[in-house]
Amino acid sequence: MATNDQAGSREIDYPETITTKEDKKEYKEMILRNNPDILYADYINQEGRRIKNNLIFYTTLINEWKLVIDNEYQLVVRTEIEHGERFDIFRYRPYEKKNRILTISFYTTGTVLVQSNEENLNLFENIFAQLNVRVQTEREQAQMNNPNNPPPPPSPPPPPSDHQLRDGEERAEERDQPQAAAEDTSSSITDIFRNLSVGGD
Repeated sequence: MATNDQAGSREIDYPETITTKEDKKEYKEMILRNNPDILYADYINQEGRRIKNNLIFYTTLINEWKLVIDNEYQLVVRTEIEHGERFDIFRYRPYEKKNRILTISFYTTGTVLVQSNEENLNLFENIFAQLNVRVQTEREQAQMNNPNNPPPPPSPPPPPSDHQLRDGEERAEERDQPQAAAEDTSSSITDIFRNLSVGGD
């Protein structure tokens, strides 16, 4: 199961029955896919200390994440990698290892891996929720700007009132008259206009 970390990421807690590297990888992928856009941390033990080694999450919005990361950081060097793309983020001058802040790998499987020292990983973790909000906003804007998205269908006409049901046969002749038909059409146009106004807010 997954447990909450103090800083906001989660850590994958493997069941005792899962011991092999392959089983752990499969279990981890399952947890990530079942919890999209939730940040997880991996830890290692180094010199008697437990250190955050990397951050990882799964998303169906890879392109939106790339756009948001590109906009968030000034010096981003993008490199094609096997099954994805890597963003190296630098503080001052690009391509200087000592100035590199983060390395973020976007894989075609939907997995995003964030690597750096623990301090920089903590900084990324602290802004992850804000970045995620911006990713969702990018997704919504892309959907609104997509001409292939059809407009919402108009609401169905209101059901007939009890009065109309009781007098149905007597009122059939009145509905066939031009004036009554014009009133019905006007009413349905007003209903559609109201729905469009609500949908645009």
